[in-house]
Amino acid sequence: MSSKDPLFEQFGKVIPKGQVIFNENDAGDKMFLIRKGKVRISKTFLSGDEELAGGKKLERELVILEHGDFFGEMSLLNKEPRAATAIALEESEVLEIDRSIFENMVKTNGNFALKIISKLCERVNNTDKIIAEILIHQKQRQIIAKLIDLESEYKNQIPVDSLNSVITLENKLTKEDIQNILYKLDKYSIIELNDPIINIVDIENLSRVKAFLEA
Repeated sequence: MSSKDPLFEQFGKVIPKGQVIFNENDAGDKMFLIRKGKVRISKTFLSGDEELAGGKKLERELVILEHGDFFGEMSLLNKEPRAATAIALEESEVLEIDRSIFENMVKTNGNFALKIISKLCERVNNTDKIIAEILIHQKQRQIIAKLIDLESEYKNQIPVDSLNSVITLENKLTKEDIQNILYKLDKYSIIELNDPIINIVDIENLSRVKAFLEA
């Protein structure tokens, strides 16, 4: 039992199901090692440019951690606020490790240091993939929103150059970004690409796609 474990008696803590262990942007001076239970790690991302109407914050799950996993180490390494939120998905037992103990373990235990490095690389890679996915959706939303704006102005006959100039100036997207999304819309018969003109074939469906990306 954990109550008879000297290590747990000294450093252990029981986290009730549903309790927030720490929030993103909290100050942090401890990392946690899971002895029992599950912990969800999530992070808030901006789904669109804050200066654009419709920009929203989305909470995305990064990982669910279990027995033997650790979390919260970044605040010990860089002495910055928490980069994510941690919440117990079920009653969990964790060991709390402060900065002095952590630094001593890294210096004296090579296997522990290697495990920390390996986990950090894995988590950075996972976070990069999520950010890339969100940025793709952001680009799609911006281009589709501008198509809808230009549709009434140009009576369904939008010059490609007009879209390119407005989007690249306002949203800092490349012409390649625009073309890739236009090709997808053309493939699904939402628009027709008749260079140098974009014909809006299905404005209702285009609006539904925009609403989906903003949800």
